[in-house]
Amino acid sequence: MNDCQRRQIETMRKQGMGYKAIARETKLSRDSVRNYCRWHHLNGYGAAVAAAFRKETTYEII
Repeated sequence: MNDCQRRQIETMRKQGMGYKAIARETKLSRDSVRNYCRWHHLNGYGAAVAAAFRKETTYEII
């Protein structure tokens, strides 16, 4: 996994995409994506991750 793929994973998870969809886009295995997300606290349902990120971003702006 290279830096570009890492950035793609983070961006796609914050948009609410699932592990399988991200794996297809980045040409990585689903397990690699899932493990990376777990390690960087991006695990869980894609929609929940996106909602949490939006909430976190909203607090930073205010």
